[in-house]
Amino acid sequence: GGEAQKENFDTLMSLGSVSLQPLMVFYSGKPRKLISEFKGKHLNIGPEGSGTNNLALELLKANGIVPGEETRLDQTDLEDPTKDLYSGRIDAVFLMGDSTDSAVTRKLMRDKRIRLFSFIQADAYVRRIKTLNKLWLPRGTMDLGNDIPADDVELVGPNVQLIARDTLHPALSD
Repeated sequence: GGEAQKENFDTLMSLGSVSLQPLMVFYSGKPRKLISEFKGKHLNIGPEGSGTNNLALELLKANGIVPGEETRLDQTDLEDPTKDLYSGRIDAVFLMGDSTDSAVTRKLMRDKRIRLFSFIQADAYVRRIKTLNKLWLPRGTMDLGNDIPADDVELVGPNVQLIARDTLHPALSD
């Protein structure tokens, strides 16, 4: 879990691509179309050093939102983000697909008071941040009978790689 720091790249090798990891931003309140509309809000971006945290910081920075200004950043690992969104303790939570309990994602998706952010600028993010891919969550994917989500949702996310040190025995990397 997490993200390799740039100074460590020389001693790492990729054993292959594992999956695409969607970033999901759940929020309460009025509909939002741009990440910049979260400026001045209280955002949970996951624990420091995690892939979610690093990606969230990069996306916020690209939108003119920097730590230490009027936007409050919570870097804790929330047990139940739904409760924190309901109570108003946070306004939005950034979550990565496979590192988030699927029950939490389902609970957030089913709640009418919580929205899933759609990256309408996904193409621009992918052009600016080379590690991102444009992804989408088709209408009804989570629940066909209840039409969840009720619209197609555009997402972005990195490609997860299986990484090893370059000292790994060659017989194990073939």
